[in-house]
Amino acid sequence: MNHKYIVALALVLIVACTFSEGINIGVGSRCKCPSVQSHFIHPNRFHNLEIIPPSSSCSQTEIIVILKSDLTNTVCLDPQANWVKRVMDKLLEQ
Repeated sequence: MNHKYIVALALVLIVACTFSEGINIGVGSRCKCPSVQSHFIHPNRFHNLEIIPPSSSCSQTEIIVILKSDLTNTVCLDPQANWVKRVMDKLLEQ
């Protein structure tokens, strides 16, 4: 009796592994920004700004900033924050 349960469980696991291979669990699991900040950071403090558009690996627009005060630390900005939209508009005008 136990032998039948073990074989059935093994078959279920094999089928589950076969169908789950290649399925992307979680939306945008390869995004560079696991979390975003929406508090204001003055653009004069930006050392570098990188905009990454949505792609097949990440469905979100990502805005990554390196601050002058700490060149080893990156800050991910919320592209939906009003101040970020205004800063992006100003930068695009230039």
